Amino acid sequence: MKPWNYKPSLTSDINYINKVKNTTNNYARYDIDFEILSNFFHDLWFWNPYDFVNLNALWSQELEDMIEKSYRIIESKWLELWEEKLDPLRSYLSQEDKLAPADLIFGFGWWWQARYNSCIDLFKSLYAKKILFSWNIPFGAQHEQCPEYEYFYNKTQEEGISDESIILEKEASNTLENVVFSISKLKDIWFLPGSIILVNLPFTMRRSYYTLKANIDRECNIIRYCAQWKYNKKNRYLEFNGYKFILYEYIKMYGARLMGHI
Repeated sequence: MKPWNYKPSLTSDINYINKVKNTTNNYARYDIDFEILSNFFHDLWFWNPYDFVNLNALWSQELEDMIEKSYRIIESKWLELWEEKLDPLRSYLSQEDKLAPADLIFGFGWWWQARYNSCIDLFKSLYAKKILFSWNIPFGAQHEQCPEYEYFYNKTQEEGISDESIILEKEASNTLENVVFSISKLKDIWFLPGSIILVNLPFTMRRSYYTLKANIDRECNIIRYCAQWKYNKKNRYLEFNGYKFILYEYIKMYGARLMGHI
């Protein structure tokens, strides 16, 4: 079975939102600069994007239309002229820490190879002796796709990495479940790391970091490490999907804030 061809998406599925909302009883409130996005839209003379987001829907046609129109405007006026305003959007999401050895490499699942490759490179460079891969089949995936943990586990076998070095969390279908289910898995096997290298894509790093920080119930040093992937510093806004990934991430963070997750 082939990896899932993911497209950036938000959801208006109330059943799914309620499922995510009830995944954890932990409530946190970190200082998140949501105004980076709202100020960007204000400069384009658009509405505040968060006005279209609530706990019944993270997606609306009005929001979708506004995001597309905003891209057409900056595209028509040459993207490089907007670089000063565009760059902080991504830079804020992708903050990293100084890399150091840790007890565990925590790799969030996703079909793109970037996160897997980074986990393996860190492991082979002796930054940690264990890797945790989390994710089954993401929300919205096609039913015939194989679970992500299985896909990446099979790849580690091809590279000769021992089972003793791999921890698999097999149930998660979203970021919050990645964290909550993985912490539960670590407790079940009595492996309580004092330090974790968190591997994620640049634009999803801040949300995953705060989610892990909010749910881990012991002292733990979390080291953020961004995997490099197809949308890099030079091309991140040259395609609409690259632009949309970044803007959508602020909406997802806002939804997580409404749910009390971050």
